[in-house]
Amino acid sequence: MNFCKHIIPAGALILVWLPLAGWLGGCSPPDRRPAPPVSQSFRAMGTTVTVSVNPRRSGDLPGLVRLTKQTVSDIERRISVFLPTSEISALNHAAGITRIPLSARTYHLLVLARKYARMTGGAFDITVAPAAELWGLHGKAPLAPPAPDVSKASLSGAGWENVELTNQAAFLRTPYTRVDLCGIGIGYAVDLAVVAAREEGYRSFLIRIGNHARGLGWPRDHQTWRVTIPDPFLHHLNLAEIDIPSQAAVAWSVRGLRAPRIGGRIAGPVLDPRTGLPVGSPALCVVWADTATRADALSTAFTVLGPAGTSSLLNRFEDCSVLMVEDCPPPRFWATEAVCELIRWRSRRPAEVIPLRPHSGKLSARAAGLQPFPPARD
Repeated sequence: MNFCKHIIPAGALILVWLPLAGWLGGCSPPDRRPAPPVSQSFRAMGTTVTVSVNPRRSGDLPGLVRLTKQTVSDIERRISVFLPTSEISALNHAAGITRIPLSARTYHLLVLARKYARMTGGAFDITVAPAAELWGLHGKAPLAPPAPDVSKASLSGAGWENVELTNQAAFLRTPYTRVDLCGIGIGYAVDLAVVAAREEGYRSFLIRIGNHARGLGWPRDHQTWRVTIPDPFLHHLNLAEIDIPSQAAVAWSVRGLRAPRIGGRIAGPVLDPRTGLPVGSPALCVVWADTATRADALSTAFTVLGPAGTSSLLNRFEDCSVLMVEDCPPPRFWATEAVCELIRWRSRRPAEVIPLRPHSGKLSARAAGLQPFPPARD
């Protein structure tokens, strides 16, 4: 009999024995969890910009960060009210005097802002800029809250009927009209960066600027991009981790986040275009949409309108999902259908989430306390 074919090779004994020895020695099995996304951050537009990529595409990160910096810096220098050389600053300085030619991107953003003002019955309005300055959102905050009649008076030049857009130029019809694109400009910057990255061949990444994010592809195999949103009452805590489906965007507005406190009162960051006063409730509004620009504008408008007013608009924005947290004891949570599937709660878990459903019938701006949007003049 040939015994050689029944002998186990020494190498095989070692291969079998080593895992067994590791197990007997109490060693834990190897960590098979997928690697997290690879990220890099920088400052722009007054906040933090974070670019993340799938760990398998980590080599894409340096080029993607450079491209994002270029894109975001370009739109910031055009639209920021904090830069005296920007196109929007020039437009505000020429209010009631002359028309200002604009770059294609700035003009396009103003057209989009007008579109969302019309679609929300004026709840989104970039002409509240004088009130924002009054409340310290553009610089040094006052020592005491402005009186309600002073806030109202600051809006004497507000309203889209005072903004004329024609032939890639803009004119502010009164010397008291000012515009501020902070409520839509960051979302627009996210979209520009995503489009630029896609045109350069990048296929799996997330770009986040402050409270705005949009992803493409997946952070890991068969998973979605995720971001954390702050607790609206305890900003140092995270309320939840939320999913961003591929090729979707999200934006959120949090009361008091990066806004001044004046005499114990939180000044924004969202102002009511009807009164010029900071919105007190809801304390949080999260909007998922197909673009970050859309999510940005609607998170502002829905914050102004609250749950009831938002319900009257949802038929116009069937592609959007919304989460709201009202400031009342205890806080009330509102959400459109299926939103809870995108959320993993952290600091607090609501006992109940009230369905946020569209009202039947057409939008009534007067029912929401807003003036009907004036007809276009161009």
